[in-house]
Amino acid sequence: MHERPDRTGRAPLLWRGRVERDRLAGLADVAVLAAAASDLDARRLPDHSERLRVDGVRGVIDILRAKSSLRPGHAPERATHVMVTLVSPAAYRAPLPDLGWPHAA
Repeated sequence: MHERPDRTGRAPLLWRGRVERDRLAGLADVAVLAAAASDLDARRLPDHSERLRVDGVRGVIDILRAKSSLRPGHAPERATHVMVTLVSPAAYRAPLPDLGWPHAA
């Protein structure tokens, strides 16, 4: 029987990378939104970026579905919407000022 590799030590490293990525994405998001007030190209960037993000999340959902089915009655579109919400820059930023959470946990 093939033994599965131990990947438990990777989770903290992946999480730290995610936290840093989200922190930087949040800062970039604020800069782009500020520039969008006067720059037509900058106005297009948030929508384009969001489409790419949703497509990427849908790809993750498809990979997960290939390994195991969704719960009965749950469509891939709904799973994508839920995941997009959970990993959104807004969900990351929300507790920071209101609850005083640090960027790094």
